[in-house]
Amino acid sequence: MLMNVRPTAVLTMLCACLPACAVPGSAADPAAEEISAIESEPRSDAAFEMINRQITELVQEAHRSGEQGSAREKQRRLDRLGELLLNYHADRESAANTAYLYTFQMDYPANTEYMRRFYEASQSPAVRNRLARSMISTYYMMHTDHHTSVAHRQQIETEFRQFSERLRRDLNDDQSLIKWVGLTLNSMDYSVGDRLQDVGRPRIGGGEDSLSRQRGKIVIVDFWATWCPPCVAGLPKLAKFYEEMSGKPLEVVSFSMDRKPQDVVEHMKSQPMPWVNLYVGMNSDLVEQWGISGYPTYFVLDADGVVRARVGELDADTKDFVRGLVAQLEAQDLPDYPAIEQQRTSQEPGKRGSPSSRSDL
Repeated sequence: MLMNVRPTAVLTMLCACLPACAVPGSAADPAAEEISAIESEPRSDAAFEMINRQITELVQEAHRSGEQGSAREKQRRLDRLGELLLNYHADRESAANTAYLYTFQMDYPANTEYMRRFYEASQSPAVRNRLARSMISTYYMMHTDHHTSVAHRQQIETEFRQFSERLRRDLNDDQSLIKWVGLTLNSMDYSVGDRLQDVGRPRIGGGEDSLSRQRGKIVIVDFWATWCPPCVAGLPKLAKFYEEMSGKPLEVVSFSMDRKPQDVVEHMKSQPMPWVNLYVGMNSDLVEQWGISGYPTYFVLDADGVVRARVGELDADTKDFVRGLVAQLEAQDLPDYPAIEQQRTSQEPGKRGSPSSRSDL
């Protein structure tokens, strides 16, 4: 819900645009007056511009402000603007972006319900396509959010699978979108509580290795590439953490998505990677099978090969989580840890693919 809004901030911004606000001592609410103006001619271009501006300002202010403010009133205003947008501008292509922005201040399932209503109301293929992509991103982010409960995660997956069937019917001529649907479904297959398939690949520098050989340890699986700036930036953090955990039941297995193994060999001359490094290549089927949507992607596996975390950054929370898993393994006491999943916007865009089968370790 919309919270932490300064009472005067939105009005101050609107006063710059509305001459009536310049009257000293005026008790009128300019934002409310603007909504009245919108409702008088709701289908006009001017009405859409006002709706877009107010939604943008209110949502941005909600995320920027640190004060409580009149959140309830601003929420009512946002909800009214959202309905005006849906009822009168669902076929306007740029409205898809505004609709997506509007859902930023909503909780699940209100956010996906609004986007589905907007999708159904629109007769424009362009709007439907844009909104479909926004909805796929929303479902994916919610499913991998560490704040999402197990029950909600299952509900989100069920809802997305149902919606994906409609997308395939409505937008089957857009193969890139259909592949993205498949990739997202695969990412849900390889989520917290699932067991990753065994993978054996050539080791960088010679020989072969596999995930199954790491059974009995906590394993960090890292999908990365030398051409990915966030991946390269994350390697020093990973190396420092690996050194910290030296002598403990922890292993790192990096899967290189590079064009050729020599790219990794050259990179390791300046950035040592003293753990298991396997080469899978840019066109590996693992990208599709595991639903990799960006790089880097890290999986944290327990001693039985079950996914306990799926993240896009080895941040402090993730490292603390891994330390806890290692400590419990050392004590031979393995409770069910809460899910800790997230995907960062700093990731490099990943390859998209269609659904594929999988096998367990």
